[in-house]
Amino acid sequence: MTLSSSKSTNSLNNKFSQSDFLIILGNVVHHYNTTLYTFLVPILAPIFFPSSDKMISLIMAYGALTTSIFMRPLGAFIFGTMAKKIGPNKCLVYSLAGIGITTLSIGILPSFEKIGVLSPILLLCIKSFGDIFASGESAISKVCVVNDKTNALALRGSYFFETATMGGILLASIASTLAIQIHSNYCVWRLYFVIGALLAFVIALLRKAIQKQSDVGFTNDNTTKLFIPSNLLILWRQKVKILNLALVNGFAISVYTFSSVTMNGLMPVISNVTLLQMTQINTYFILLDTLLIPIVGTWLTKTNRPTYAMLYSVIALTLFICPFWYFVKDASIYYIALFKFFMMIVRVFFTCPLNVWYKDLISGSEKYMTLGVGLSFGVIISKLTPVLCLTIYKLMNNYMYVVLYMFLLSALATLVLFNTTKR
Repeated sequence: MTLSSSKSTNSLNNKFSQSDFLIILGNVVHHYNTTLYTFLVPILAPIFFPSSDKMISLIMAYGALTTSIFMRPLGAFIFGTMAKKIGPNKCLVYSLAGIGITTLSIGILPSFEKIGVLSPILLLCIKSFGDIFASGESAISKVCVVNDKTNALALRGSYFFETATMGGILLASIASTLAIQIHSNYCVWRLYFVIGALLAFVIALLRKAIQKQSDVGFTNDNTTKLFIPSNLLILWRQKVKILNLALVNGFAISVYTFSSVTMNGLMPVISNVTLLQMTQINTYFILLDTLLIPIVGTWLTKTNRPTYAMLYSVIALTLFICPFWYFVKDASIYYIALFKFFMMIVRVFFTCPLNVWYKDLISGSEKYMTLGVGLSFGVIISKLTPVLCLTIYKLMNNYMYVVLYMFLLSALATLVLFNTTKR
């Protein structure tokens, strides 16, 4: 019996399995690969989306992230249905291998200078397929890491998983900082994509090696019909939960995306802080974030209602983000660091029990598909954050309008959590 199946025993697991450790390790690689492009946008923009207007080039490069609008829900639907039929561990082999293939493809993709408009078109296609695999990886691993566990072990699995997420983002931040420092060498950034792809292939092979013992109770029949009306009907019946998942997950990721990715593009424009300075302090804060998650998570295991931390942290952001943001224009690097510290504290307390909240909200045999679709819409919200915020600034020419996006998102997440934590 593993985390992936609850059908073969009535007892709850009180320790982690090999499958759990590979899920957490795979999560590091998954977030390294999927975040690397986002961090490298400032130097990839002129390579794949050249323009005389730097802001337009950035918006187009960040716009490549919006391929997830269609592909993330599709990936969640496909992998969610497959997980129910052939087992989640087998699906996790396919999803991580797919992430590796698409990451490698970006690393070897010729530039606009070499093949013209075909370059950004191919990039969009690669990102689209990558979103399908990333959606499956994210949804299934989030379920497996807390499934069939005691409450204490589930919370521990949740914050280990989020620590792994930040670990992957930290590695991507370090790689992007190095690439920006030596970006005059055209091929350096490609090396980081190739390394990420190779790591994904290695962990996918390790997952495959233990997969036969892991998915007990599932069939090996790969002929499952994915697009059947009954599955769509299930999703429709779960529409309220899917909306709640989308808003909460969208907020959780957008807190990070706004403070790191959006500010990377905006601060060099409205302040005297350079892009290199922004990437450097990003790395420091991601490292601090990674270290704080297990500390806060351990403390939360001693509380009766760990998910209340999510509610209190999102309320704090709703109340204080606009006043904090008002002073970022022409601010020093120290004030910007203070703002990022505030956002980081909110994120740490919000994400530690996040996967436990998912577990409490969604149950049953359709949990992989329902959770996957809800989370995929949340990822769409977060991936739209940089392009929407920069577009708002470009159109309104006023930095204060930018923060209203995060204020609205945090207010909606507050309403969802207030309703769910009262039960």
